[in-house]
Amino acid sequence: MSFLDGKSLEPHPGTAAGLNGLREGLPLTIPETGETVRAKPGFRMVVTANTQGNGDEFGVYPGTNRLNQAFLDGFCGMRINYASPEEEVGILRDVMPNTDDRVLERMVDIANHVRKAFMGNPDADDTSGETIEITMSTRSLLQWARWRNIVGDHPDPWVYSMERALTWRATPETKAFIDGIVEREMG
Repeated sequence: MSFLDGKSLEPHPGTAAGLNGLREGLPLTIPETGETVRAKPGFRMVVTANTQGNGDEFGVYPGTNRLNQAFLDGFCGMRINYASPEEEVGILRDVMPNTDDRVLERMVDIANHVRKAFMGNPDADDTSGETIEITMSTRSLLQWARWRNIVGDHPDPWVYSMERALTWRATPETKAFIDGIVEREMG
């Protein structure tokens, strides 16, 4: 079972189907090596699907395709939200251990502003009811913290590090929107 079809970076359509037998407790043979893998008792398979298997009609998750309904029927689904602000502050503290918690809290607040704007939340501060095309995952938040550590004494370290972590891929309008929040919150 090859993940890539050798012609492109797109997953081979048979990859997901090849997992059906394994999910049902059958052995899985890897054609390239001839190796047979048997699931141990209690084996569990966990998968993620940012689009809930529906593909990506808005271009947020390029390369995601609609998944087969029969395949999806074999899973139990659940929605996982972002970590709580307190948990995200703790995560940031691991990357920025010498930073005041109030600064880390502001970083999480900024991430939540971006998330609300992405979701089109009309109650989100500073969105004017508009939505933006990118969001700030916890992974992006961590990248922002790492870049902030790297840029040191840059003249505008918070905006500059945000650009490295997230806004480099935003439209100019979204970049200006996020930069404005960063400047207001971080000074």
